[in-house]
Amino acid sequence: MKVGDLVCQRFNGRDDDVGIVIEIKQNVPLSTSGTRSTDLATIFWCQDQEDRKGRRYRIRDLDVVNESR
Repeated sequence: MKVGDLVCQRFNGRDDDVGIVIEIKQNVPLSTSGTRSTDLATIFWCQDQEDRKGRRYRIRDLDVVNESR
């Protein structure tokens, strides 16, 4: 997944709601054991943008609908 991809939510989302990835925050390792925290994406949703404007979503909870070039 990269900036510009069209995505939809895998869980807890509306079936017809599609958004564009506008930012991806890749977190650094949390501990010396090498475990990584979850990478997060900021999405500009096509519908109902106001209540979700500042939220970030876990990348693993998003499905890519169409990749950008």
